[in-house]
Amino acid sequence: MLGATGQQAIKAEYRCFLLKWCSKIQNSTGQVTAFAYSRCEGAILVHKVELMASRDVLSLVLSKGLLVDFLECDALSVVKDITNGAFDSNEDVLDVLVEDVVYLLLLLEVAFATMFIV
Repeated sequence: MLGATGQQAIKAEYRCFLLKWCSKIQNSTGQVTAFAYSRCEGAILVHKVELMASRDVLSLVLSKGLLVDFLECDALSVVKDITNGAFDSNEDVLDVLVEDVVYLLLLLEVAFATMFIV
């Protein structure tokens, strides 16, 4: 099982957003077998953080040569974007992130239908 979560917090001394996300890989018994953590500062959409977390966990799986049954995500908008395989926005970064996740899912042979909301 893969999990990707993003969270948002306000860093008071800088008055800007500190965004953190973690990616974890669990085996069938629920034990965490791999973990990655990333963060960035600035004004950024939570939607973008969820996409980055999904991309990071899929990249981690690919680099470790692991098999994947499904990907969990807690943002309905991200699941819809990935399932559709395209994101109709004016923001190129979001489009690229969706393309990255779709490409990694294809490389890992994970069906879009198995990406679901937690």
